[in-house]
Amino acid sequence: MPFSQRIQQLAGIAVAYALCGLIALHIAIPPGYVAPLYPPAGIALAAMLIKGRRIWPAIFLGAAITNVEAVARAGLGGINWIMPLCVGTGAVLQAFAGVALIRRWVGFPNSLDSAGSILRFFFVAAPLSCLISASIGVGALSLLGSVPEHDAIFSWWNWWAGDAIGILIACPLIFAFWGQPQRDWAPRRLGLVIPMGTALFLLVGLEIQIGQWERQRLQSHFESDAHFISNLLTSRLANYQSVLQSAERVMVAAPDLDDEGFQQFAASWLTRLGGVQAIGWIPRVAGTQRTAFEHAARSASGVGDFQILDRGTAGELYPARDRAEYYPVRFVAPLESNRRVFGVDVSTIPASAEAMQRTSADGQAAASRAFELTQETQGMAGVVLYQRANHHGLPPPTRLDGFVFVALRVEESVASALRGHEIPGIKYCLTENVGGQKVGNHLAGHQSCPLADAVGTDGLTPWIEPIEFGGQSWTLTLSTDPSYSFRQRGWEAWTLLAIGLLRIGTLGAFLLATTGRARRIEELVDRRTIELADAGRRLIDQQAMLTHAERIAHLGSWEADPVSDRNHWSAELYRILGVPTDTPSTLQNFLAAIHPEDRLRLQNTLDKVQQGQPGANLDMRLTSPGRDGCIVHVSIEAAPASNGMCTLRGTVQDVSESRAAQAHIHYLAHYDPLTGLPNRSLWISRAEQALAFARRNHTCVGVLFLDLDNFKKVNDTLGHPTGDRLLSAAAKRLSQCLRDEDVLARLGG
Repeated sequence: MPFSQRIQQLAGIAVAYALCGLIALHIAIPPGYVAPLYPPAGIALAAMLIKGRRIWPAIFLGAAITNVEAVARAGLGGINWIMPLCVGTGAVLQAFAGVALIRRWVGFPNSLDSAGSILRFFFVAAPLSCLISASIGVGALSLLGSVPEHDAIFSWWNWWAGDAIGILIACPLIFAFWGQPQRDWAPRRLGLVIPMGTALFLLVGLEIQIGQWERQRLQSHFESDAHFISNLLTSRLANYQSVLQSAERVMVAAPDLDDEGFQQFAASWLTRLGGVQAIGWIPRVAGTQRTAFEHAARSASGVGDFQILDRGTAGELYPARDRAEYYPVRFVAPLESNRRVFGVDVSTIPASAEAMQRTSADGQAAASRAFELTQETQGMAGVVLYQRANHHGLPPPTRLDGFVFVALRVEESVASALRGHEIPGIKYCLTENVGGQKVGNHLAGHQSCPLADAVGTDGLTPWIEPIEFGGQSWTLTLSTDPSYSFRQRGWEAWTLLAIGLLRIGTLGAFLLATTGRARRIEELVDRRTIELADAGRRLIDQQAMLTHAERIAHLGSWEADPVSDRNHWSAELYRILGVPTDTPSTLQNFLAAIHPEDRLRLQNTLDKVQQGQPGANLDMRLTSPGRDGCIVHVSIEAAPASNGMCTLRGTVQDVSESRAAQAHIHYLAHYDPLTGLPNRSLWISRAEQALAFARRNHTCVGVLFLDLDNFKKVNDTLGHPTGDRLLSAAAKRLSQCLRDEDVLARLGG
């Protein structure tokens, strides 16, 4: 084969493999890296069987292209890009193994028209060869971590079944167009392609619909799980607000609460509710009362270096500057992990100052924007929830004004809310909405938050829910990774599809068997038709020869069944009898052609032969127009029939000429040709009969010899013709003188 044609052949096979593979993977039921129906496996096997092992590069290239797209679509990266090479190698080795097994156990080229060859091809050799690609592909995916360990067995089974059924479906279709020998496959093309193509089209539609149903089911299940997670988080945020309100009530109800009492109050909440970084109290301190406040705090808290501090933009702390009022952290629990924030004037923190202004204005809990807490050591984002606290029963000089707060490390708060309720495969991302930004500031969870219109590799859209918390707008985004779909797989869709695939595979095997049988029957019919035509031609030739022989021998044949009235006359019989060829070939018409004087004798003979008498032969005279007086020799015999009766058959030969010749020969043997008188032979026979009669009756016999005198002179002088006329005249005159019992003969010559 020229190099250019070889390249075109390889390119065509590779494109067909890759195109069918991409379609199969795109319509596959989620989740997974493999498809339950993979016709490229059948394309590879059929191509290698038909074109030979030299087309392996096309199989490798087609498989690699298919899986490059699959790796990219699955969102795999890094070392996972070695997967196309592994899958391509597995596809080539599988095709090699399939060809070897089929050539050994089935034989190829093979018309696949018997149950044995079909079973060995599709249900023994092909499934065994499919173990190779499934083992290599799923093994590589498992080693690379692309397929969860708990799902490896199912993925292997799905891969193997997809390849096996792909062979069962694709090979018959390919063989119908390019199978060898063509004389065995071309007649079966429509019988295979139309039903299989229709079934495959319906199956693809079913797979697409099942895929949509499965995605809808997974999406619904994910949304239910996401709603559950969202409720857990919103419930936990509501609990934090409850802690804040409890602290506000305590500080209003017990304005003289000391450090130890506050620690005891906060401890009950800290032990019951996870995710709380700190619970605290922030009094309003007038600038004129700063020194007295700091002195009192040192005495009450036992912290000898307590002072009001300001926080800089970089998080650094330094003694507060003089101003009209301060909002230092006076109580904070637990103190050990939050000692750094003790005494900090939170009004110097912009995010906290903004939240305090809002709660001061409306008296509702207000959350700050996310920032790094003063006591933070790991760089996590924190949020502080503030609540204004006023003792309305006292006059302003003695009124207790300030704020209670609950500080949260958002990551820990979310984690504590979900602890014990984690759903494998679901990722969360909590962001803080900032005006004008499409993606808000990250608070907790996965760093990369998918957009609302993003679709995951498993086809699931993320759950996005806005959350209002203390006047701040947050967004909770929940998405899935491939493991979620693996864990939530529904077997109903796979079972339905497996049944459909198995049925179409069985249909393919059935069509191969039936079309093969039909082809064999058609070949047999054609062969028998040819043989019958040859036999018919030979019969016609033999009939023509028989007719010609009958015409030469003036011999016609006939057959008559008195019961079924099935009769037959040969063409020569019609001519001999002198009847039209459209005359029914009945015994009645046969008898009608016989001379009336011979007809009864023929009828009696027919009856006797039919009743078991051996065959008979007799001469009959004809009476048909133009044949009147002709003599025919009729031969009759009987053959037993299946109904117990006898079928009469025989021949009719025109013996008129032979009988005339026989009579002439007899005449020449016993009579003188010239005078017509008996010759010496007949005279001697008659004389012996007369002598025997005379002896028996004791009578006498007289013999008289006559001779013509001088007859020789007549011949010599007048010639022999005159002498012959003389002899004839003498014989005539003498005959007239005889009696009936007298014999006149010419003994001379």
